[in-house]
Amino acid sequence: MKKIYNIALFVLGVSFGTYSQHGKAWNNWHFGWFASMEFTTGSPVATTGSGMISEEGAASYSDDQGNLLFYTNGGGDGSIFTGPGAVWNKNHEIMPNGNIDATAGCSSSPQSALVIPKVEHEYYLFTMGCGNNQGLRQSIVDMTLDNGLGDLALVGDPVFGGAANPLAECLTATRHYNGTDYWLIAHGRNNSSFYVFLVTSTGISGPTIYDVGTGTDNHGQMKITAEGDKIAYGHELFEFDKSSGIVSYFANIGRAAWGRCFSSSGRYLYITGELGVGNVYQYDLQSSNIAGSEIEIAGGGLFAGPMQLGPDLKIYVATYGTSSLGVINYPEDPGTLCDFVVDQIPLNSNCQLGLPNYIDSYIIENSLSVLDKNQEIGVFPNPTNGIVHFKSILTSKARITNIEGQELLLVNSGIDELDLSNFPSGIYLIHYKNGVERLIKQ
Repeated sequence: MKKIYNIALFVLGVSFGTYSQHGKAWNNWHFGWFASMEFTTGSPVATTGSGMISEEGAASYSDDQGNLLFYTNGGGDGSIFTGPGAVWNKNHEIMPNGNIDATAGCSSSPQSALVIPKVEHEYYLFTMGCGNNQGLRQSIVDMTLDNGLGDLALVGDPVFGGAANPLAECLTATRHYNGTDYWLIAHGRNNSSFYVFLVTSTGISGPTIYDVGTGTDNHGQMKITAEGDKIAYGHELFEFDKSSGIVSYFANIGRAAWGRCFSSSGRYLYITGELGVGNVYQYDLQSSNIAGSEIEIAGGGLFAGPMQLGPDLKIYVATYGTSSLGVINYPEDPGTLCDFVVDQIPLNSNCQLGLPNYIDSYIIENSLSVLDKNQEIGVFPNPTNGIVHFKSILTSKARITNIEGQELLLVNSGIDELDLSNFPSGIYLIHYKNGVERLIKQ
């Protein structure tokens, strides 16, 4: 029997109850040309009424109950085809100070916007310009303004970049190891520089600059695993330390990409090839030869673009010029068993080359909505006084969290039991592959 004995490591120096819950932040998606859908029932359903036009990037945000708060295309790009750059409220109206012009953001960036909670009722809205000169900007959305519909208390304040330090059109973030703060990550344009910012309730610090990788492919999305330990950018993979914010080199996958997304466990990376080619590929990060593990799961010149992990742990794929979304239904399964369906979700409008940009570590906080799905392994006894057994040996990493979603322990594959004697009494969640199980410690 393979057992973990050092469970006392779960203490991690963080206190229970400090981990803010934002698991339903991605319940409502707004993107493309008036396209939208919601996950209220667990599966996506197309909705109507969106006021936004965007060729590429977008962000939308919901409250902890899954009610839409606001959405944005990240800014105007000066084109008559994309309409105004703005922030819309839940009634699909532009907020009173919600205009974001082309000097402060650009909807033709694949990751034009990203929302990070600041304090109660306030949110950082980060926007990324097209190509270079606008750089990274911040706005503040205050939901107490305009009679609770929200407004911008700050619009387009420069953070970093501009003509002196041009940035690529990508923006991602993950939870800090402390469970409270965030790491915001941008990348230089046509260089190898990662720019890492610490985002807290009191402000933004940084960037710390890490020059790593070749920097020869600066296109498309940048993605970080839900666990926060790997970054996909260009044709390379990088390790990320969510305690220190350090970026280091990991591997070369050997292919340029536009869309990028990790499966929820972080084992598989999916990419869509260069823009205009857009075939879909899968890579196994547990392989000794990651580049050699490449499997084409959709070809034929498919014009696939950005990808986004959903709250149901499936991966959604935008295909240019269509009124539907592709879906990778089983992202944890190898090769074509992942079941990619190119037009699975019908929309009420065109998705173009955009999907909303979310922080994928929210899947940990969203786990309660998938507790009854994919119960493949099982644990016993449950409740337990200490030792808990898996019905079969874990074939992938697992995460142990408390009921608030705070990560307490990362467990490697290859074990079939745990000693939880040092855990306090309470309810815990075991996250593995596509499933989450509830465990009661007496």
